[in-house]
Amino acid sequence: MSDPRKAKLGGLKALLVVVHERQPRFPAEPGRVDNSGLVDELARRYDRELLAESETGDFTELANASGLEIADMMEINLKERQSRYYLGSGQMEQVVERAKASEVDLIAISAPISAVHQRNWEVDSKLVVLNRYDMIFAIFEDNAVTADGKLQVELAQLKYELPRVMRSYEKLDSIGGGSAGGTSTIGPGEQLTRRVKDQHRKRIVQIEKRLDKLRGQRELRRQQRVRSGVFTASIVGYTNVGKSTLLNRLTRGGVLSEDKYFATLDPTARALYMPDGSRMLLTDTVGFIADLPEELVTAFRATLDEMAGSHLLLHLADASHLRVLDQIEAVRQIVRQIGLENMPELLVFNKLDLADPEELELLRSSYPDALFISAATGEGIDGLLTRLVAIRDSQPEPVMPLSEKEQLARIMDD
Repeated sequence: MSDPRKAKLGGLKALLVVVHERQPRFPAEPGRVDNSGLVDELARRYDRELLAESETGDFTELANASGLEIADMMEINLKERQSRYYLGSGQMEQVVERAKASEVDLIAISAPISAVHQRNWEVDSKLVVLNRYDMIFAIFEDNAVTADGKLQVELAQLKYELPRVMRSYEKLDSIGGGSAGGTSTIGPGEQLTRRVKDQHRKRIVQIEKRLDKLRGQRELRRQQRVRSGVFTASIVGYTNVGKSTLLNRLTRGGVLSEDKYFATLDPTARALYMPDGSRMLLTDTVGFIADLPEELVTAFRATLDEMAGSHLLLHLADASHLRVLDQIEAVRQIVRQIGLENMPELLVFNKLDLADPEELELLRSSYPDALFISAATGEGIDGLLTRLVAIRDSQPEPVMPLSEKEQLARIMDD
């Protein structure tokens, strides 16, 4: 069978291994002092059992979105990470035994196992082992539509695969390696590894040059948009929180909207016409996820830069999700990574129609400035539009540096 890391995952049978190792926690709103006991109440509900259930559901959604056929599943509690397999050797043996009994094509592990861990797993188990990042890359590759998006995914994959190339070819050394006249030679596996790595590096340089040109074009369009004076809000949020559904609800834009992770990757901009006849611009960017591979964040910088010209980050969160607070923090972390932490944020909780009433009340009390809507039913949309107008009207006009051509024109006028 060909290496699933190089091919589509659709239809391959997998044993999912969900690793639970985090302590229950409730990330309080920065700068907020809560004397009402609400944080304690939310922390009580946010216990280990709910966390485990949510982590299992999250990884299952990821596997489904990647196209894997879930043949079996195991949940493992890990107290301490181990150097060889990340899991303990006894746990690893249990996983391999279960995988062989289930006759799966591969093992998918939720933990962030490294390239060394994967190599150890595959050498000792004789099975293909994927980690969370492998599955995310597969989803991104499937869902990239534009040439720009495909280039960004390819760049991220090449950078991610560089330290993992040797895993595919090292077994050839046992066939052709050796020495001649007392002088050691490089085996065929290492030769092929070097050749593939060189090809990867050359392709990376080519893609980065093309993306630099695209980034320049995006920057020009963004500057033109800012100079036009049109108020722009970028919708950001964890994947599958309903960003495209909200964009469609507000603008009737016809953007792809599906109930699965990373259904849309390419940025979409749509005009939003207000009741008073004025116009705003809304952009929908790629969905975020906890532990998003650094290579993807870097590769999608050109796409994420779309947010840089915005007046506001409309941060959409899923009020019905067990780990909504973790998801909020994951999004904010990526926003900090790309240097936009000082941009104004409007927190909006979506899926009001699916959320538990008691949980909603706690969220409302903990986030008094947030809005609560249902993009699916339209509940709360009027309030959101009213808030957007208020934020727009309170914003000063953006000031952009003059271009060289504009500077020259001003000098000539003087």
